[in-house]
Amino acid sequence: RELLLRLQELRVPVLVVSAGIANVIEAVLQASGVPTSDGTLLAVSSNRLVFGSGSECSSGGVPASGRGSPTDELPLVGVEPSSPITSLNKGHTFDRNSAWFDQVEDVHAARRTLIVLGDRVSDLAVSAGAPADATILTCGVFNDTPHG
Repeated sequence: RELLLRLQELRVPVLVVSAGIANVIEAVLQASGVPTSDGTLLAVSSNRLVFGSGSECSSGGVPASGRGSPTDELPLVGVEPSSPITSLNKGHTFDRNSAWFDQVEDVHAARRTLIVLGDRVSDLAVSAGAPADATILTCGVFNDTPHG
């Protein structure tokens, strides 16, 4: 929490990449006091549950009434992206998020450092596609849960 808040204070862009569920990640960040609504400095690139029926769809975490969970009013209708993010395809992060990176480039063109934190070796693939002149620092966080 403190790290993310300090990075926002310093206007350092952060992209959280996960094979998890974006709706849950964003809810945890917001409950921890880390704002995610602007999407410029902190964005989540993950699988997103889409709720809706017919022409009425939402990938947000709060239903139209502003109360309860999305499933109180709308059924789950899908997951975005249509090819879900997994530990095997995180190497497509730059391609999947090109609009965000382009937006960040406009604001932070001089920033050429990428820090990759992960608990699996496959998380290092997130840096694939990074600009050739980028400085990349990778850091593994020990996870004592066996991966099967």
